[in-house]
Amino acid sequence: MVDADVVGGTRGFLGRSGLFKPVRHSRNSEVGSAGFRSFYTYIASPVLHLRERGRRQRRDSKAFHQLSCVRTSMAFVSFVGRVLFASVFILSAWQEFNEFGVDGGPAVESLAPKLDVFSKHVSANVGVQVPEVEIKNLVAASIALKGLGGLLFIFGSSLGAHLLLLHQAIVIPILYDFYNYDVDKKEFVVLFLKFTQNLALFGALLFFIGMKNSMPRRQLKKKAPKTKTV
Repeated sequence: MVDADVVGGTRGFLGRSGLFKPVRHSRNSEVGSAGFRSFYTYIASPVLHLRERGRRQRRDSKAFHQLSCVRTSMAFVSFVGRVLFASVFILSAWQEFNEFGVDGGPAVESLAPKLDVFSKHVSANVGVQVPEVEIKNLVAASIALKGLGGLLFIFGSSLGAHLLLLHQAIVIPILYDFYNYDVDKKEFVVLFLKFTQNLALFGALLFFIGMKNSMPRRQLKKKAPKTKTV
């Protein structure tokens, strides 16, 4: 242990000789700390703030660029999907249009007996008489619905989807009448497969219309301003 008197005597000797000067908080040190605070407040802090804001802007611009790339790619994929989907109806309409001729072509020959059987089924089971319509006009209307609806659908129009939906709702139960054949018959299998395929197209059109109608509502919900609570 060091004696306290020895330590005190040593400090007194060093103080008298000028070798030891105790540290005192003078006014100059307070002025220096205030100057450092002023330097940090007016120069260093804005520089750091600008640097942080620059980092944030670069990060936000990078995220925006990635999001725009994703949106562009998704828009292109959606357009290709609509083209492939509508090509089924457009090519069918083009083929029927080329074969239409004077009497309506092969489409009239295949539709006439099926429409007759369908009318008899409806009148027997429902009790409603189906009005007589010229088959040639039905084929022309089918071509118009498929062609115009397919073209509008490519550009994302809901009107085109509704036209194709109307065509499918009329044509599916008439043309693909698997219910008129026994299960063991070959026609039942072929017609049932075509019925399910066209039913899948009908469901895809319903899905497209539902998504098309729900998109503006979701955007309005996102853009709706938040109410301030007092």
